[in-house]
Amino acid sequence: MYNFQLINIDPYECSLDELQKEIDRLTSVKEEYFNTEQSIKIFINSIYGGLASPWFEGYNIAIAEAVTLQGQDIAQFASRVINDYIFNMWHLDKEVHEKLNLTYVNKVNGLTNTIYMDTDSVYVTFEHIIKSCDTKLNPVDFILKLKEYRLNSYLKQKFEEYAASFNTKNLQDLELEKISYSALMVAKKKYSLDLAWKDPGVFFKPQEKIKTVGLETQQGSTPKFVKKALKELIKMIHEKSKNLKYAEAVQRLKEYKKDFVLQYPEDLAKQQSIGDYEKYVLEDKKGIKLASKAQANVQSAAVYNYMLQNSKFKSKYNLIKTGDKIKWYYSKDTDYEVFGFLPNNYPYEFAPQVDYDKQFERVLVDPFNRCIEAMGYNPIPGNLIYARSLF
Repeated sequence: MYNFQLINIDPYECSLDELQKEIDRLTSVKEEYFNTEQSIKIFINSIYGGLASPWFEGYNIAIAEAVTLQGQDIAQFASRVINDYIFNMWHLDKEVHEKLNLTYVNKVNGLTNTIYMDTDSVYVTFEHIIKSCDTKLNPVDFILKLKEYRLNSYLKQKFEEYAASFNTKNLQDLELEKISYSALMVAKKKYSLDLAWKDPGVFFKPQEKIKTVGLETQQGSTPKFVKKALKELIKMIHEKSKNLKYAEAVQRLKEYKKDFVLQYPEDLAKQQSIGDYEKYVLEDKKGIKLASKAQANVQSAAVYNYMLQNSKFKSKYNLIKTGDKIKWYYSKDTDYEVFGFLPNNYPYEFAPQVDYDKQFERVLVDPFNRCIEAMGYNPIPGNLIYARSLF
């Protein structure tokens, strides 16, 4: 773990009250630095966003585009030079081999070790380079020492050369932010990492710290029960890594399904905002008439408004309108596939029955399948979860 210094007290001599006060002080300092960092980040991003907005005084789409393209070019350059070292220099780097106490090193073959790139980041696997030698270090320590002994100076030199090619001073520094035991890359800006280490020197045990970005576990629309289940399933994926058992995954989903059907409709419905209700709902009193491309959440709101306006509960519940946040689910109603309602106001008097099978498949099985498909596994059909005699 990161070895920070306690300033005000001796942790071995102080009282519990004094220790708690010091913990509170350090927590406050941490939050202050975090808030400062986020404020600067948001401010800088706002300037960049303003450059691309015609409503901003300094609007210049050419500069905004240049910022994006330059960031992409730097990330691609970093990927190339890292791959160049791993494939063409690593097996010849005798100085580093000695410092790492290696007795043999084989050449790493391949085209790329880059597994993912974003505008300002590059994700690289060190699996092949570790397998190419007889290091006795654990993978995290190996990567940190390789960074210290070679990659820091190597990347600094390469970025100096990059800057010189544009006749400018180098301001770039490719920092190592985190090391992961495993990475689950589902799509652009949608991934999960089983963290092993993160800057400024915090170590984690396997599955102790799972970081997810952009997946359903981070989305406000995902039901609370489903978020918890998906977090556990993603943790299982990282734990099993390359040895995920299909039957085990199906069994876990079956267990979640048993609890899912016991949930109150409010706790398993997706939450979304309604935009341009009047644009997509042409009629909701005498019947339901929708414009083309009306999304499921808008359709569900139209069904609710229609049923409410043709019921005796018009004084008890409010109509859904543009700008409202609603919850919606798949229903068993033969006429209406979806049904929506306002949060904390579930209209049990006229709401159609939840289609638990379809709802479970859409909100939990589909996101899970996207994760395992990214790993090369076949998706799990919904009927495997409902069949009782398979396992």
